[in-house]
Amino acid sequence: MFRILLTITMLASLIAPNAHAAAPSATAFDNAFPDQSSPTLRTIPAQILAVGGELELDLSTYVNGMIGTLRFGATSSNTALVTVSVSGNTLTISAVKAGQVNITVKLGTMSNSPSTTFRVTVLAGSPWSVSDAGNVYRIDGNVGIGVDDPDERLVVDGRIKTEEIYIEDITPADYVFDEGYDLMSLDALKEHIRTRGHLPGIAPGAQMEAEGVSVGRMQTRLLEKVEELMLYTIDQHRTLATQRKFIDEQERQLAAQQRYIDLLERRLTTLEKVR
Repeated sequence: MFRILLTITMLASLIAPNAHAAAPSATAFDNAFPDQSSPTLRTIPAQILAVGGELELDLSTYVNGMIGTLRFGATSSNTALVTVSVSGNTLTISAVKAGQVNITVKLGTMSNSPSTTFRVTVLAGSPWSVSDAGNVYRIDGNVGIGVDDPDERLVVDGRIKTEEIYIEDITPADYVFDEGYDLMSLDALKEHIRTRGHLPGIAPGAQMEAEGVSVGRMQTRLLEKVEELMLYTIDQHRTLATQRKFIDEQERQLAAQQRYIDLLERRLTTLEKVR
């Protein structure tokens, strides 16, 4: 009996502290995601929508120092113009009426959680216009296809299929044919390729993969290499033509010598007959 009471007493002393520690507190609930105390929110660029339009932003792409699960909240300064909702990491912006509002995005639920505010402009009509000729265009802003924050006039996340691309702003490579152009010797070109693994003036393959390629600049560089190749070809043609002349002269001299030898042999044959 004494052993049973002692065992029960020991178990109670072991269980009680754990049960006390497991009890939830207001402080623990407020810090439900302590991993969000250090992350920060980057600035979200201003957005433009037309009345009735809707836009979705992936808020996780604007977080620095992301650790663990994220919780976002968002508010509109004027819900009569723009409404917002958050589902997971996705912020949905819905344009109701024309005007400008501020959208505040908050990371976390605590009062000191990081936040950022950006402007949303709602246009009375579509940002696109149609000319008398039936052409669709827009004057302001960038256009993104597959991206929600294009940083150029047109940004496409994916493949583009077209019959032809016409580039107006391109530098010709006619400078290669200038009298003072410093054409690299073939020996120097061979050494450059051997040591660096790419043509002079052309970025290494790893750099192209990391930074992309400007079609206009690459077109100029490729044309430069084609024109340099033509200069090498012309130079080789000049060398071959000189060698051809030299060989022709040697063949002419050999033919004359052969005729002289034939003449001597005939004379020798005649002298032998006279004897």
